[in-house]
Amino acid sequence: MKILSYLLLSLALLLSACLFESEPEEESESKSSSSTEVVTSSSSTKSSSSSSVTTNKSSSSGTVVNSSSSSENPPESSSSSVWVDYPYYSSGVFCFTEGCEDNPTSSSSSEEPSSSSVVVIPSSSSVVILSSSSQQDAVIEGGVMIDKRDEQQYELTSLNGKTWMAQSINYATAAGSFCYQDNETNCDVYGRLYTYEAAQSACPGGWHIATRAEFEEAMAEPTFLWLYAGRMNNNTYNFVDGMGFHWVDGPIESSDNQNCSSDQCALIFVQKNPDSDYAADPALFFQKDNKMKGFSVRCVKN
Repeated sequence: MKILSYLLLSLALLLSACLFESEPEEESESKSSSSTEVVTSSSSTKSSSSSSVTTNKSSSSGTVVNSSSSSENPPESSSSSVWVDYPYYSSGVFCFTEGCEDNPTSSSSSEEPSSSSVVVIPSSSSVVILSSSSQQDAVIEGGVMIDKRDEQQYELTSLNGKTWMAQSINYATAAGSFCYQDNETNCDVYGRLYTYEAAQSACPGGWHIATRAEFEEAMAEPTFLWLYAGRMNNNTYNFVDGMGFHWVDGPIESSDNQNCSSDQCALIFVQKNPDSDYAADPALFFQKDNKMKGFSVRCVKN
């Protein structure tokens, strides 16, 4: 009887030992499976986080930043993770629909304007700006040109469809312009006298020094108004009311009167008053003269 009891006890201990060894194995398998799921979930989370960071960088800088962890195609969904749709960045196009980058005009795409773009803003003013350059400094109001640089006003005249100033310009340049006999009253009456260099900035924006062709048209018009403002030569002033001298935008020709032999010569237009002691024939002609002398400037609208 005692022997039977020992046998039964030994059998019970053996069965208990077998059951004890099998449970850790199952538990180990369960833990391994759980660990695998955790790793997968962590990887998915990192991928989503990286994509989210890329989205933030893109929206803050206006430039799509390619990330090595981002992918055009989303990972396959699994029961242990949830896939969140993020914007596609294929070909650098920002969009929320796969394939939308094929249509560059999609409303979801964004482009920054080029630095060379020009924005045209219509003016609500009735005043017309005549200048087409960056210096918009002349307007016409009521048939009078107003030089916005100094608010001086000038009468106008028309010849062959072109608008001329009926007076010589009286704009004080930074250097190289003078009043006859250094008297400001003469500037008000005759306009200023300019060296060749100063004359290049005398006319306001939208206007220019009269050209050779334009002076030739004026020569053919008997009623054209000429001005006899004299000249400045080595700080000496002469010929006022008897002769007028104007700088010309144009080349010197061999038939022009020669009054300059240096390499500092330019073209002027000479007018002799027929009612003065300087009356002569021809009364109007082109002349080669020195750039350092002071002559008048007549401006014509571009």
